[in-house]
Amino acid sequence: MAARSAGNCIKLLIAGLSLSIAACSIPRSHKPLNPKLLFSVGSSFLDSVSSIAIKGQVKFESITASQSGSFHLYLNGEDSLSFIIEGPLGADVFRMMILADTAFIFPGDDGRWSALGADDTVAIREFGISGLSPFLSGVLLFPQFFIRHLNSEDSSGIVRISYRNHVLSLSQGNNDREFQIQDANLRICAKYDRRRDIDGGYYPSQVVITKENADWRLTMRIEKLRPNASIPSQTWHRD
Repeated sequence: MAARSAGNCIKLLIAGLSLSIAACSIPRSHKPLNPKLLFSVGSSFLDSVSSIAIKGQVKFESITASQSGSFHLYLNGEDSLSFIIEGPLGADVFRMMILADTAFIFPGDDGRWSALGADDTVAIREFGISGLSPFLSGVLLFPQFFIRHLNSEDSSGIVRISYRNHVLSLSQGNNDREFQIQDANLRICAKYDRRRDIDGGYYPSQVVITKENADWRLTMRIEKLRPNASIPSQTWHRD
């Protein structure tokens, strides 16, 4: 009896190992992140969304330095945005607010707000970044909120859309699990990957932003996203 029980145990063990190996060999379902799908079926979770709250991590890298922190992004309609980068111990490194046609900037080391217009660019001195349009920031950080439909593309598969005074080019990346957005005037490129599913749709949870002829890169990873979030009123205060 003991020998039979031991034999049965061995058989069960071999069967279990066989199932585990078979499970490991089954390919994961293919989940593309190309623009055609992302800005159609992928954006379905935004159909009845008017506001979004996003939290995540940000990392700045250059030849000489590397810094990390966290960020909060609030989108309340296409012309209302609040963006905060925090450093160690939750101290503000950079704050930006967009209300209609004016962008308000509060660099952490300056101590006062400044107002920028449509043609102005912004610098984040703490990170050594310059030449960014504040009105393009929301589109680069979470493009699906601003770009709901893609209408046409050229023979190379590139789609060009206009947003405010910018012409953006959207194209597939090296594979169908990543894509990129480029602004030719500012020489900015944002690359997206790490698909995350939500309510029947999905979004890219990571964006890497670079600028031509600049030695820095800014990587932002979304950790929490809340559609139709209740945005605290103090978010819009400038004091």
